[in-house]
Amino acid sequence: MAKFELFKGPYNPQQTEQSVLDFWGANSFFKPEYNSVTKVTESVAELKDYLAKNPDQKYVIIDPPPNAYGRPHLGNISGYAYQDLMGRFWRMKGKRVLLFPGKDHAGIQGEIVVLREFFRQQGKSKANMTREQFYKETYDYFTDMMAAALEDEKRIGLSADFDRNVFTLDPAIVDNVLTTFKKLYEDDKVYKGVRIVNWCPSCKTALADIDTEKKEREASMYYLKYPLKEKIGDIEYITVATTRPETMLGDTAVVVDPKDERYKSLHGKIVVLPLVNREIPIITDGQVDMTVGTGGLKLTPAHAPEDYEIMLRWNEQNPNNQVDWINVVDPDGKLCGPVGKYAGMTTEEAKTAVIEAFKELGLFEKEETISQRIPVCERCKTIIQPLMSSQWFIKVDDLKAKAVDAVKTGEITIHPKYMTKKYYHWMKNLRDWPISRALWWGYRFPGWYKGDLETSYNADGKVIEKIGGIEIGDFSDAVTKGLAQVSLISPGDGWLQDENVFDTWFSSGQWPYVTLEKEGLLDTMYPTNTMETGYDILEFWVSRMIMLGIFRTGKIPFKDVYLHGTVKASDGQKMSKSKGNVITLDDLVGEFGADAIRMLYIVGNKAGASYRIDRDKLAGNRNFLNKVWNASRYVFFATSGLEKPWEMNREELAFTEDDKKVLAEVENLAFQVEKKIKNFRFGLVAVDLIQSFWHTFCDLYIEQVKGRLYTKDKEGNPINTSEKEIISRKAGQWTLWYVLGAYLKMLHPYIPFITEYLWESYPKAPTESETIMYATWPEGKEAAKAE
Repeated sequence: MAKFELFKGPYNPQQTEQSVLDFWGANSFFKPEYNSVTKVTESVAELKDYLAKNPDQKYVIIDPPPNAYGRPHLGNISGYAYQDLMGRFWRMKGKRVLLFPGKDHAGIQGEIVVLREFFRQQGKSKANMTREQFYKETYDYFTDMMAAALEDEKRIGLSADFDRNVFTLDPAIVDNVLTTFKKLYEDDKVYKGVRIVNWCPSCKTALADIDTEKKEREASMYYLKYPLKEKIGDIEYITVATTRPETMLGDTAVVVDPKDERYKSLHGKIVVLPLVNREIPIITDGQVDMTVGTGGLKLTPAHAPEDYEIMLRWNEQNPNNQVDWINVVDPDGKLCGPVGKYAGMTTEEAKTAVIEAFKELGLFEKEETISQRIPVCERCKTIIQPLMSSQWFIKVDDLKAKAVDAVKTGEITIHPKYMTKKYYHWMKNLRDWPISRALWWGYRFPGWYKGDLETSYNADGKVIEKIGGIEIGDFSDAVTKGLAQVSLISPGDGWLQDENVFDTWFSSGQWPYVTLEKEGLLDTMYPTNTMETGYDILEFWVSRMIMLGIFRTGKIPFKDVYLHGTVKASDGQKMSKSKGNVITLDDLVGEFGADAIRMLYIVGNKAGASYRIDRDKLAGNRNFLNKVWNASRYVFFATSGLEKPWEMNREELAFTEDDKKVLAEVENLAFQVEKKIKNFRFGLVAVDLIQSFWHTFCDLYIEQVKGRLYTKDKEGNPINTSEKEIISRKAGQWTLWYVLGAYLKMLHPYIPFITEYLWESYPKAPTESETIMYATWPEGKEAAKAE
């Protein structure tokens, strides 16, 4: 009895797609252990033995793990379409394919969501819960949410091995991630020290650059006069321009471009910093923009990353004339350190007070309104407060050098190629990476202290740390004093674990090898073949996977990186709840079906290009699916009298020129489709396939061949009865059968539901695969080139 009914009327995905999902789900087709030759599911040991002998017969994509606290958005879904396309193509080419699914705990965003969406509803917060209780209940909440996300992945047709779905906080994954940290520490590639960080006053945690975004706003630029200690000719002061006058209390220098003729005579001179009467030097740096403000930059290394970098450069070049940093804003956004009467004020209160004081001293020059891009927390949108903080950092110089070489030597190829420059630029400017976050949700640091760790700012604006009341210089100093150590287990009674958790990118940056190692497949399936993800996380995630993968395994994590574009709302803007333009999978799949959505993501689109949800295109895709449906049903009817076409000798058939032409085109198409898929030109392939099927096959060939297939005229009289006509009819039927089979196979990676559904009714040899997923890829032949 047929699984799939060839119902009459137009194609309706609501009548077909669930049946196909049930068929896939009832079998092991998605597992790399499935042997399409013997049609049985082998053991992991048998799979590993096969791949050890045939290492080129694997194809692995570790699917980017979406956030576990909710259903995947349409951007995630678009990635699944591309990942699945590649997986299905390579299965048909005979590879053992593993698409490895997983979910991410999402760090800061995950903690914010669970507090807002789950705990708040129960009247709970971190204030009335223990850390252990919070972690357990959050883990249970995420486990429940992951089930819904898994169903969405299946609904779009992702042929991942869902039995292997894994969570970033799975105990086996946690152990492996922490082991990487310990190895980094032992290799002197990680340290805990005081450096400038992006600090979110709301989330109360340090953030990496990738956890921030830029916001456009109107701001005031204030021009402040700094008096010289000694008058130089007629020059009594140097004017600086700033949008943050409150941080001038922590200035340690004024910087000018060494080529700026206006300030040549002031190099090395001393300024008396107003309000705190601190003497600071005028130094030079070529990065100062002479066209911005006055060309004189107030240097506040503790509260501006650019100033911090200038300080480091200056000190390296001038070891006998170094400048320092002074932290004057604490983690709560209040003034601290050597700021006199301003201590305890919020930054906004201090800004107003400082401006008033400058006016009273006659040192306020003017105020201008400007447009400014400021960093805000990606999660809560609070304005970032750069400040000096004691955090864990990864030394990136050696790691990034090897990661850059992997791309330069061609071991790893980025698609589209122009994104390679973006990758190089990011890596060149990558600073030591802060990996600690003041959260409860995530991987807790395996750093231990013999007593309470206390952090504060002293009267000089310096970060002071004490363990059990004993002041330490840094973590290394604490280790020397026997007060700290890195250990995967507790050192014993009286030792307290570091309160911080890892930056999420640290764990997800290890995703390719920790997932495979958990499954015992690292030795046979690593490196993986392709990493498919959004272009917007090339720097943030892909670069970290390359760095950490090479460090931990000595091998690249993948050979190709394919970067899809951003999915936008129908109005062309980024989807946002506040804009009211969010579209969900449910909105689309119920109306158009999964195949039509997959086509929208891929047809005509290029790597790295963004595209919008277009209902007109979705309707057009649905029309194409209907064309495939009707054409296939016609071919099944027209070839119903053809017995065992797979046993027929092609060379003995009496093909017409029309037959030969369509056969040549479909074989050239198979050649071109395979070539372009292997070169990651998926969008072009889709356009070629649609055009060829719709116009060459349906509009042209089917209409041409119909006259040869009829056995009766309109009045019911027999026609085409001569031996020659019967032979011609058989050739036409065979051509229809062969060409439709080739099209269904080539279309399958793009539109798997309808092709799977139709494949059951397609006449095929007993040795052919039950599922089209393992059908033999059509034999391609490049068209002869005109001389």
